[in-house]
Amino acid sequence: MNIRIYIILFCVLVTSLWACNKKDIAPKAAYPAYLDVVNTTADTLNFLVNNSRQNSFSGIYPAGAYGLYTPAGSQTYEIRKERSAVNLFTGTYNLADTSKYIYKSLFIAGESADKTFITIDSIALAAATLAKDTLHVDTIAMLRFVHASYTSGNLHVVVDKGDTINIANAAYKYQSQYFKVYMGTRTIKIYQATDNTQLLDTTLTLQQGLIYTLFSKGFKGGKGDNAFGVGLMTNGGIVTATGTQ
Repeated sequence: MNIRIYIILFCVLVTSLWACNKKDIAPKAAYPAYLDVVNTTADTLNFLVNNSRQNSFSGIYPAGAYGLYTPAGSQTYEIRKERSAVNLFTGTYNLADTSKYIYKSLFIAGESADKTFITIDSIALAAATLAKDTLHVDTIAMLRFVHASYTSGNLHVVVDKGDTINIANAAYKYQSQYFKVYMGTRTIKIYQATDNTQLLDTTLTLQQGLIYTLFSKGFKGGKGDNAFGVGLMTNGGIVTATGTQ
C-alpha cells in the first residue's frame, strides 16, 4: 500500500515539473513584415492595417514611398487620404515575416484596389550581384524599372543610349530585373511603345553601391502631381521625382 502511495506521489511530482517547464518555454518570436508603400497618385495617403495607421511619422506624399514594418501573414489593409477617416479602398496582402528576408513593395497607382499591386523586391540577389562584380563594385549601382502609370499604355524605357538599359513594350505593373548601372548622372528617356512618342527626357543621379527602383507615375497631359514622370527610390525613401521635361 505504501509503495502505491509513493508511486502516485512520484507521478504527481513528475507531472508538476513537466508543467512548470512547459510554462517556462519562451513563446515563438512574432516577426513583422517589411513593406515599401509607394504612392504614385496625386494625393497624400495613409496606409492602415486593422484600422491602425502604419506610416507613423507622416502621410505618404505624391510620388513618395514609405518603408515600414507591418503585421506579417494574410491581412486586410485600408488606404485613406490624409486627414480623412473614410477608406478610399481596402485590399489584402500576404507577407512573409522579416526572418524570411523576402521584401515587397505595394504600388498605389489609383483610387481603387485594382490599381494597386505588389512587387517582389529581390534586394538580396541584387546586392550579391553587385558584390560579385569586384572589378566595378566601386563605380556601379543596381537599378530596376516598375511601370506604375496605369493610363500611359505600354512603355519603352531607355537609360543612357540604350546600352545600359533598354526595355521595350513594358505593360502596366511590369517590373524588370535589377541591372548594373554606373554611378553618377544618368539620362532617362521614356516613350510610348505604340508610336514612339516621347513622354520623358530627364536625368537622375545614382550613388555607388545603392539598389534603386525607378518607377513611372502620373499620366500624359496631366498637370502638377498628376503629370507623367518618374520617381527613384531606395530602401523605402524617395531620392527624387520628376515630371515631364
